Amino acid sequence: YTDVEYIYLTIEPDYVNLESNRLETSLNGQGRWGYMDFPQLSTGKGLTIDAVRGLMNDAGFLVGTSATQLADNFENQNGAQNNDFQNVSPVSREMPGIYADAEVYTTYDDGGAGANALGVTVTQNSYQFALEPDNNYFIQEYTITNNSTTTPLNDVYAGMYFDMDGYWRTNNGSRYDTVARCIYNFTEDFVTLWNTGIALLTPDSLHGYAADVNNFGFTKADKWTALSSPPTGAELANVNVVQ
Repeated sequence: YTDVEYIYLTIEPDYVNLESNRLETSLNGQGRWGYMDFPQLSTGKGLTIDAVRGLMNDAGFLVGTSATQLADNFENQNGAQNNDFQNVSPVSREMPGIYADAEVYTTYDDGGAGANALGVTVTQNSYQFALEPDNNYFIQEYTITNNSTTTPLNDVYAGMYFDMDGYWRTNNGSRYDTVARCIYNFTEDFVTLWNTGIALLTPDSLHGYAADVNNFGFTKADKWTALSSPPTGAELANVNVVQ
């Protein structure tokens, strides 16, 4: 007797794509966006604008209160990737969503940071719109919760890290726009189709930083300096810049 039986399994995705407007990227359940793996940079869309790929190298999220209490998920001083965030709620995408044409939801905590952990849980929601004039950006919303009911967290800083490449990886500039409250990346000596950047949409205090990737150490102390610096620290030109 011979028979065949099919079993259907629903697998939770490790990452999903946002690709409903001019920008295309990927997001996972540990706070990374662009590529899911460093230094391979082989999984995910990176950052694509108008079907042009390769506009971003590494990217991620970080949160901290000091140089010794900081969690992140991108490059470290050893050239590998930190994995301080652990997934709590699997990443999922809704199309359409409640507020936007595409929405991505996930939750993670800093349980992988060991002694560097703050003890927080991060709820991350992402929104993308398909129609002009809102088809050239996506929104990241972070809600950070202190897991302790007895120990307060003071002076918490959170931010996004990105290594934009534009058209010329070793000759990028970083600028701070005081009106738009935006830190953006551009290629100073060559014609480009776009400037790419990140703006803070809430009235909170804005911080920013830029460095030559060859001179940035990627230690926790270096990341804390970047996270807590005033936005004027994001001014830099003609290098392979990280922001």
